[in-house]
Amino acid sequence: MDGCGNSHTIEFNKCFLMPILTEGWHQFRHFYHVTTNPLMSYTYLGNSIFQIKIFNGSTPKNEYPRYHRLTTSTLKDLTFDVDMPDRDPISSKLVNIISCNILCNNGEIALLHINILLTSFLPFQILPHDLGNFLRVKYHDNLRLCDTSNTISICKLIFKQDVEVNTTIVMIGHGWKSFCKNNRIYPESLLEFKCDSIMAKNIVSVYKVSRHY
Repeated sequence: MDGCGNSHTIEFNKCFLMPILTEGWHQFRHFYHVTTNPLMSYTYLGNSIFQIKIFNGSTPKNEYPRYHRLTTSTLKDLTFDVDMPDRDPISSKLVNIISCNILCNNGEIALLHINILLTSFLPFQILPHDLGNFLRVKYHDNLRLCDTSNTISICKLIFKQDVEVNTTIVMIGHGWKSFCKNNRIYPESLLEFKCDSIMAKNIVSVYKVSRHY
């Protein structure tokens, strides 16, 4: 998938000694008019989907990916701590879920109540001011949160104006609930958000970190 939303299905021979893109590669080269051997970057988005970027000969070396040996990029990673509150992203409720009759040893019938603790993930997370202000000036409508398994989750960014204190509250909305559930993020978790300083792509890596007291 490219930055314009064009997608292509290409098969891989699954060989570690000589990895080759096979079926669909010729059509891919024809679509982008690839006749030489340009530099390409592949960003894994999860579910066998890669975002591609093709660099031509006029691309300045400071725009090469930071991991490329010829890059002159001086971009640095930024990290932000996100402290999960006591009841976010989940709230709990004790409910009576099952009632049934059982036969006791003395021959009497007793009513058994089974209580189950249900948890429901809240659909948003308010971001700390430093991270919120950083994202606010990047003009992204959503974030692509990357977990430790390199799976991407697309989450909506919400900007809410607080007129009383004349500030903008930045929240992660739709998609956050599933991200927390899939990565077992619970109350009082400490998260680290990492991204580059320019953030041309809206990719943010998220890690659970230990607290130091």
